[in-house]
Amino acid sequence: MQRLARAPSPLSEYPDDVARFWSLYKQDLIGVETPQFARTMIALGKALNPLVEQKHGASDEFKRLADELVSVSRAELGEISQVAIELQQRQQQQQQQQQQQQQQQQQQQRAMIHRRAQRRPVVTVNKKSTPSWRPARTTMAAV
Repeated sequence: MQRLARAPSPLSEYPDDVARFWSLYKQDLIGVETPQFARTMIALGKALNPLVEQKHGASDEFKRLADELVSVSRAELGEISQVAIELQQRQQQQQQQQQQQQQQQQQQQRAMIHRRAQRRPVVTVNKKSTPSWRPARTTMAAV
């Protein structure tokens, strides 16, 4: 739109830009098509047709509407960008939480293995050659 708004010659000499406008006009621009954006596009379409048909350059009203459309779309895209940033931050936080949970689980598993190792019975043979079972003894150095 800015190219058409700044065009030095009649807008009818820019058929590709005019066709691009109508292509965007007919599409749903998800993410930026707020009611204000839609109203501005409609107003631009109404202003564009007579300028092209009468082979005129961009009017002051057309230029104003083109500037308004740029302003509205930048504001909308800025909001979308902010939402994307917040979503990315949430995902990073979730990943960090998952990593912390995995680390805690690993520590708990290691502690459980260590406790089990301490409880294993030790077979000793007494003088009568009959085995007796007793729990493993731990020393301060083993803990």
